Amino acid sequence: MNQAVLGWTLLGFLAAQASAPTAAEVAGRLEDRLRALQSLEARFSQVYYGQPPAAPLSEKGRVYFQKPARMRWRYEDPEPKEYLYKEGTFTSYFPDDNQLIIQTLSADDQGAELLLILAGERRLRDDYDLELDPASASRPAGPWTLKLRPKAEGEGASEILLEIDGKTRLVRRAVFKDWAGNASEFAFEGWKIDRRLDPGLFEIKVPDDCEIIRQDGPPSLKKQTDSAAVRIPQ
Repeated sequence: MNQAVLGWTLLGFLAAQASAPTAAEVAGRLEDRLRALQSLEARFSQVYYGQPPAAPLSEKGRVYFQKPARMRWRYEDPEPKEYLYKEGTFTSYFPDDNQLIIQTLSADDQGAELLLILAGERRLRDDYDLELDPASASRPAGPWTLKLRPKAEGEGASEILLEIDGKTRLVRRAVFKDWAGNASEFAFEGWKIDRRLDPGLFEIKVPDDCEIIRQDGPPSLKKQTDSAAVRIPQ
């Protein structure tokens, strides 16, 4: 290789390195993007890997998010079920079992953690130790894989991986790992941004004979069977 070619090669390498973002910059871009949004909608697929190793559990459906802090997961396959987070309350509805569970959800729980990240309400640079995957660190245009480890100990994920699209600055994939080695992987596609969402998406109606379980905090369960239906308060 002659000196001129070598010089241009080195300049190109240095330019790429100079424009490649840091982990903190990627986190900042994601936060800024999410905080500017009012609503999100997407298709998702989820794969759960449990310990000890067994066949992964795969599911898919649609997810809806609207500020302030409302999120609904509508699972469609292999069986229907609904998860709704609204104003600190987490509601799970299982049509096949005709059962609905209502419980409070702390900010340390994994479900709340994902919600707060997608809402742009987590200060990633303050709440987590950040690391950019080496393979994506050299890609100025993305996608980037960001590794997050919570600075504070809690019941949430022990490690989170976020794959961030360089063009949309939205999460394409999220992996949550707990201390026991269990992992939930979410893949998102078809993001729709700032569409007007029907307020009814953030209510759950159940049949008259649905069993309703109110859980104020583990492990105590309080059963209520005299309610004909539940509508999550506005």
